[in-house]
Formats: sequence, C-alpha cells, structure tokens
Amino acid sequence: MKNFLTALVAAILLSVSPAEAETQTYEGTGVFTITQSETQNVAKKRAKLEAERDALEQIYLYVKAQSSSKNSRLTKDEIVTIAAGLMNVLKTKFDVKKEDGFFVVTATVIAEIDPDEIPEAVEREKNRRLHNN
Repeated sequence: MKNFLTALVAAILLSVSPAEAETQTYEGTGVFTITQSETQNVAKKRAKLEAERDALEQIYLYVKAQSSSKNSRLTKDEIVTIAAGLMNVLKTKFDVKKEDGFFVVTATVIAEIDPDEIPEAVEREKNRRLHNN
C-alpha cells in the first residue's frame, strides 16, 4: 500500500519560469514512522513526498473508485487518487521525535504551485498510467 501511495504522489516536479504561470504558495505536511528496516534519510524522503502530495491535494485531487463483484462476492475494490502538477519547493523543514518507542519524521514543505496547470498534469498522469497497465 505504501508503494501504491508513493506512486500516487505523481507530483511531476518540472521547472517552470515565474513568467509563464501565476503561482501560489502552499504548505504541505507529511509524516513517516521509521521502522527497523529504514534509515532516517529514507524516512525524510518519504515524509517529504507525503508533504508534497499534501500541498498538491489542497488544490486538486482526482478520485476514481471501481468495484466489481461476481456471484454477489466482491472480487475487486479499487480506489485511484492522483495529485499532479508543477511544483517548486521553496523550503523544507524536518522534525524528528520519538513517539511510542518509534522515531517519527514530520516534513513540512512550502511550495509554489501553478493551480492552472493542475488539471492538465492530472490528465497526463492518468494517460501515462493507462498506457503502463
């Protein structure tokens, strides 16, 4: 599920010049708990991805739900979410705390995002996934 969520963070991080778009500033927060198999650097990367997704989802989130059944039994239940867009991360802050015996990394990002680009970026990501499946 974590890999699926990470893949959903389709924040297409492309560079865009300020003259091309009217960007707005958003703040996103992501949290990741460090397990025995992860390093603090891995946890920071995952928390930052979650924070970037959080910032994008404040503007636009595509959600598609699909369920299938056979003989009154659920055979498939899928929810797809996509958040995509042009993002310029201006600042990233990390906080590491110990909670219930585990270290928890919280990332906060301040990012510039062009809201006008979001629907087109989501369509590109939907098409990319359609062709990869």
